[in-house]
Amino acid sequence: MRVYQTAGLAFIFLPSNTLAYVGVPREKNNQISSMNSFVRNLGGSIGIATIITILTRQAQKHTSYLTAQTYAGNPAFENLRRGLTNLNSGSGPGLATKQAYAQISGLIQRQAVTLAYTDVLYGLTIVVVILVPLVMIMKRPPKAAPLVAKTQATEIKEEAPTLH
Repeated sequence: MRVYQTAGLAFIFLPSNTLAYVGVPREKNNQISSMNSFVRNLGGSIGIATIITILTRQAQKHTSYLTAQTYAGNPAFENLRRGLTNLNSGSGPGLATKQAYAQISGLIQRQAVTLAYTDVLYGLTIVVVILVPLVMIMKRPPKAAPLVAKTQATEIKEEAPTLH
């Protein structure tokens, strides 16, 4: 499963690194590398904070909606409460009802968080679908001369006799 989750990282880091180094002289590689790392870390922190905020708000929204469905006249809620009370009946009638309500509360929380994660993943999917075509319109870096040709040209210049 982890392989599938990280398979797309190459499609994120390779284009961003390629863009970062285009047209930059070699002597400035260290500066570009540090700026690239800084921006990546800052973007990751902002992204995580944003996702956690959205996740929390969506979980609260879903909790509110699901809790609104748990009222005394709701037949599904009453059946669930009675069933859980019967399962917990060994601990006494008063405690069994409290345990049933606690289990229902935990069930609501788990379902709300699951729905919130689904909402966040859906939103991130839309963002990725929108951003993927941007890679196609990136300018390609200029083709560099082969290193072998440059080396040979330098050697020829060094071996050439100088005229006096």
